[in-house]
Amino acid sequence: MKINSVQKALKAHFDTLPKPGGGFYVFNWPNQEYDGSPSYIDIDVNFTASSSDDLGGKDVHHTGFVTFVAVVPANVSTEQAFEMFDAVSTRAVKGLRIPVEDGHVLFDGNVEMVASGYQTDSDWRLPFQITFMTS
Repeated sequence: MKINSVQKALKAHFDTLPKPGGGFYVFNWPNQEYDGSPSYIDIDVNFTASSSDDLGGKDVHHTGFVTFVAVVPANVSTEQAFEMFDAVSTRAVKGLRIPVEDGHVLFDGNVEMVASGYQTDSDWRLPFQITFMTS
């Protein structure tokens, strides 16, 4: 399975995450522009291992995790960041299979916070992640 295929499938899966009251959450993908929204979700796909069941290396499987950081204006409330966490948690449930052109991406865990929320200069951030494997 190609890494770009995995990333494209995950991008399509998360970029249509609806917000309560209408519209979609804004995702900030690496090396891509986003709309400048003050509230958004940083996202990155991290590959941790690759393996092949055949000697020719044609049937490659990957494992990894998707990291998210909910970013909201500082000194307002944590409510919106936790709302983003909950929305991603309902979209990325353990056991969900996302079709990819040459297989599936399987979320093999639940979305988990990886650290407490923290404040930067003008933002408050809440990091979380989910693990996946391909088949």
